Amino acid sequence: MKISFTKGKSNNHIISCKRDDGTITWMHIDSFFVTHDVCHYAVETRLALQNAFYGMLASGTDINDFELPKAKRTFELTDQAVFTEQIVNLLTIEHSQGRMNNFVDVLNEVCKGNTISLVLSPIVKENLEQIRHSFETLINQWDLLPEEKSMTLIFEK
Repeated sequence: MKISFTKGKSNNHIISCKRDDGTITWMHIDSFFVTHDVCHYAVETRLALQNAFYGMLASGTDINDFELPKAKRTFELTDQAVFTEQIVNLLTIEHSQGRMNNFVDVLNEVCKGNTISLVLSPIVKENLEQIRHSFETLINQWDLLPEEKSMTLIFEK
């Protein structure tokens, strides 16, 4: 899947995902969600997660449906999507407030009671620096991108 982030004016950007079958899902997003969605890419590609946010989009979920209240969604979030969301939330907090020395401990606390966390937490720990580096590299590329230009990423499912 080809993911494009297009920088607009006045904090009005576009994310577009062109699936391998040629279908497209897209929406307007602000700078916070660019950061958030770029972080999803760094996490999901570094941990080889195929069924989180981008995997769901690649499989046909419309990106706008993630904005719907849970009761109106036509899909269920996968365990990987729920777990990835916790990692992404913590990394975006780090991005704005500084690094957490106890990242994996905080992640485990946030995910307490979620059995998927027991499986994925060691993977996160061993790949955390790679994820952080990928995320920061992509955000720096985005920051340097002129208005009306796009940053394109490839997600393989």
